[in-house]
Amino acid sequence: HQIQNWAIKALATKPGSASVSFEMIDQAQAEQIGDINALDADTLTKQLSQSGASWDYQKHYKALFASAFDAGLPIYSANIERQKLISLMQGESVHLSDESERLYADTVFSKQMIDSLQQQIVDSHCGMFDAAAAAPMIKAQRLRDVVMTLSLLNSGADRRILIAGTGHVRNDRGVPVYLKSREKDAKIISLSMFEYDADPVQSPAWRNIKLPFDYVWFTESANREDPCLAFKEMHKQN
Repeated sequence: HQIQNWAIKALATKPGSASVSFEMIDQAQAEQIGDINALDADTLTKQLSQSGASWDYQKHYKALFASAFDAGLPIYSANIERQKLISLMQGESVHLSDESERLYADTVFSKQMIDSLQQQIVDSHCGMFDAAAAAPMIKAQRLRDVVMTLSLLNSGADRRILIAGTGHVRNDRGVPVYLKSREKDAKIISLSMFEYDADPVQSPAWRNIKLPFDYVWFTESANREDPCLAFKEMHKQN
């Protein structure tokens, strides 16, 4: 989050206009809040924190909002509303804008891209889901990328910043793919943060792998519990 904040501040100093789209703000939240850019960081953080979302806005995103507001950069939502996302992941059909449906249909994925996305979903759920269970989540993930892409395309700024998770900013099957399907000459830079244990050159997380990003920023590993332990325990109880 410190690196994301640095990026916003650095890009804000460049000539021309800029905007910031956040995965952490969904369309329903934006509609409920109204004109986000008429607020300040304290008010936006408070309102988002009261919306029931799982993001820790106070701890992780208030500083990013403040940097955008201080630089005069407009903030945009870049995610599907939570209830629609849940319905999608349960295999139900949901109503989306015509613009979203067109971009989804026009951006054709190869079998290799689908298989890669499916594997990411299985891995991110600690192996508790098989390929069949991951199928509806593939569409949900792709539609989230569509919404993020449209948030950027509809901004109109010279530079459009997206703050989102690593899976969404991949050059091989994330938001950059959808952007290129609409603007083939768009200049896109994808930055991802990677943790390493000691020596980044020896880190098994990326060694001998061509990473799907333009830049990778290596950081020290954070001390935290294995999220898979709690996830597997929750599914045992269910």
